[in-house]
Amino acid sequence: MIRAAILIFSICALANLPCCTELRSEAPWLRCTSGNCIQGQGVLLAGGSTYSGAFVDGLPDGTGTLRLSTGLRYVGGFRAGQFDGQGTLTLPDGSKYVGGFQNGLFHGSGQLDLTSGNSYSGAFKRGRYDGQGTFTYRDGSQYKGLFRKGRPEGAGEYESSRGALIQGEFRQGKLDGVGKVEMPDESPINGTFKDGRLVEIRQ
Repeated sequence: MIRAAILIFSICALANLPCCTELRSEAPWLRCTSGNCIQGQGVLLAGGSTYSGAFVDGLPDGTGTLRLSTGLRYVGGFRAGQFDGQGTLTLPDGSKYVGGFQNGLFHGSGQLDLTSGNSYSGAFKRGRYDGQGTFTYRDGSQYKGLFRKGRPEGAGEYESSRGALIQGEFRQGKLDGVGKVEMPDESPINGTFKDGRLVEIRQ
């Protein structure tokens, strides 16, 4: 959805839009309302959506602000018509991401706060949680550790809001390998896990 939104402007710009002095040749629903929307600073209106900021070769490139009629808002870096660099994206439902982008996707270090109450802080790669990060659930439970392609993968620990603690190696979001489970008022369990299940108790 995010990449599709900015493509509206990319496709339109490829038509080699004239500058504001030649508005008569523009499509009725698409207008450069001020500045230079080919090479420089300008404001481009497309229906109920607007982009204001830097243009290079008719595409958003540099620092700018995009507001869509759906309520989506982005402030930050652009490159060749896509979100790129540091920016802040606010989605129509109120969810918010602050951090790095590359080719229109979350990439690098960032903070994602969802309206569900869940949040993630850490590394992203190609739009997914990937690398070291912390995912916090709305009830206060938290996973800290490594992620890969959006799931816990590698060394990490999960602490529930009720006091349970799970430490060890995770694979595709489940404890897999050597791990330790601690429950409130119970002796800790050290063992080997497979696909989230205890298969061997270790002393």
